[in-house]
Amino acid sequence: MRLSWIRAGLAFLTAFAALQASAQETPPAGERPPAPPEFTIDAGGWKGGAFGNPDNQQFGYCGISKPYENGMVLIFQINPAGNLNVGVLKQGWGLAEGEKGPARIVVDDKFDASFEAVPGSADVYIIPTGQNAALFDAVGRGNNATITLPKGEFSFPLRGTMAGLTALRNCIEKAQQLFAGGQPAGAGGTGGAAGTGTDAGAGTAGTPPAETVGAQGYGITVQGMASLLNSAGFTGFGMADPASIRRDPLQLNHAWELDQTGDVIGGVHQEPRGDDVEIDQFAKRYLEIMKSSCPTDWTQETQDAAIMEAYATKYADISCTLNGQALVASMLFTLDDNYYSVFFHQSMPANKEKAYAATHQLGDFITSMMQKAITPAEAVISF
Repeated sequence: MRLSWIRAGLAFLTAFAALQASAQETPPAGERPPAPPEFTIDAGGWKGGAFGNPDNQQFGYCGISKPYENGMVLIFQINPAGNLNVGVLKQGWGLAEGEKGPARIVVDDKFDASFEAVPGSADVYIIPTGQNAALFDAVGRGNNATITLPKGEFSFPLRGTMAGLTALRNCIEKAQQLFAGGQPAGAGGTGGAAGTGTDAGAGTAGTPPAETVGAQGYGITVQGMASLLNSAGFTGFGMADPASIRRDPLQLNHAWELDQTGDVIGGVHQEPRGDDVEIDQFAKRYLEIMKSSCPTDWTQETQDAAIMEAYATKYADISCTLNGQALVASMLFTLDDNYYSVFFHQSMPANKEKAYAATHQLGDFITSMMQKAITPAEAVISF
């Protein structure tokens, strides 16, 4: 998963700037300087390399591009999950956010398939094609690609594409080797589900045997967070390496990508609890911190807290605009035996319901744990 390999400095509301391998956010190859610098591609008239987060230059994806005489640029990108994106850039298109539409890619008589095109910026359409070996092979061996977009039908001669794609594949393989070693997707924990003493994790191969603390140095471990997500019914998620999470006012302990689409990212912040139940004060304070990070077009809706003896939960939904990009997040504030925690799932507006559903799925599971814990002989709840 991409979070394991490339996310250094992942933080709430700035995270989507780092999701360069996500189709809905991916800018065209060449707009950012390659990172690391030794990963460069110049083959068969195609140029590019490894590209990264502009904030920290951590690896994001490998991409190549080639300009054509008609003023258009054809782009190919591969992210660490192996997904192939095709991009078409033309200055002056003026694409609006959410201006999606049908797309079709035809390569000679070798390939013909329909997709959805999404704006990667005002001047570029991105076509996410997934792990598409058939398209990759057809483009490498083909003579001409015809791409149909909402803006029209465009033809691209494929001279030199085999050399460019071979270099692109080598780039992603080298980058994966260099940056591999993070938490695998859906990795199970060894310490049980949020303090219940049960091993609810998936036991995925490659999970470190030792407990890995979060970025704050206390609270739930990587294994514990993965186990909590697994126990709540999530699969296919990818945990970030806590050492890669930036220290900023939001102070995330862990972050994860909900699935390989990159549409939704999650995170958690924790603080030690006191003797009193002060879930409303905790939520108010943290929402103010979040607002200070993304004040433009800020809106929030909060629900009344649910108090269960020493435990509590509270939901909030927020939206704002950061660097011209509208973002939404669904928040779950909790109080367990030891910590106040805030869990969130963040997305762009098109995936609002997916983020909302993820937070409430996790909240339903945590609430059920709390209800069991207030009955005699049940385990305590600590995240």
